[in-house]
Amino acid sequence: VDRAESNAYHRSGDPEPDGFIHLITASLPVSALRERAGAHGVSLTTYLTAVMIDAACELQEADGILRRRRKPVKVCVPVNLRRFFPSRTLRNFSSYIFYQYNGQKDVSQILDDIAQQKQQQLTDDYFRGMVSYNYNSGNNPALKIVPLAIKKLVLKAIVRGRGDGIVNCSTLSNLGVISAPPEFADKVIRYEFMLGKPAKGTNNFTAATYKDVCVISVTNIFAEKDCERFFFKTLADMGLDIAVESDIWEEAE
Repeated sequence: VDRAESNAYHRSGDPEPDGFIHLITASLPVSALRERAGAHGVSLTTYLTAVMIDAACELQEADGILRRRRKPVKVCVPVNLRRFFPSRTLRNFSSYIFYQYNGQKDVSQILDDIAQQKQQQLTDDYFRGMVSYNYNSGNNPALKIVPLAIKKLVLKAIVRGRGDGIVNCSTLSNLGVISAPPEFADKVIRYEFMLGKPAKGTNNFTAATYKDVCVISVTNIFAEKDCERFFFKTLADMGLDIAVESDIWEEAE
């Protein structure tokens, strides 16, 4: 299966009116999370990706979709290209890789499979090909003479057909360890951030770490919260102490 081309599984649900986006955050000790990841010899991002894939598989199972009709479960993970190519640009210089579920039975087996996928994709040649393609496309002489209005229409069509939320069912962006200026470092309890609204109804996950607090944020346009529940339950079952906050409330009678 071509991870960059085949459409991914997408959850079903009831979208909130007016494009409302729910936000659920969870705080947990990063030292304990790193201990779990270190036991498998993987990074924190890779570990969380495996848990996300496992949660999406549980959600697909709960949806009652027959196995022969199931679409791939794929997670998109942004990659900072400054790790591979020297650059002084202040713009967002990043690309992405896809991790796909291939029939493993638990998180441990998913991690082993992700390690192989990571080895294949996280290379200079892989990103050099993507950067070259984007550069050559943007500097095509034939495209330069096309009116901007037509370019926008074409790009919108491409995004609707092959963009974010089409070829992946979730995105995980990890900012890593964040530091605060010494003037107010002792006043900061935690950092958190969230991704914007995706083109499709996907669950977007983010992670940010400050001192020993890792905050995982999940955005979702649906009233149902099954994917988040599966994800945080898996972490809790691993013995992690998690404090979950939500923007969901009930009207007082």
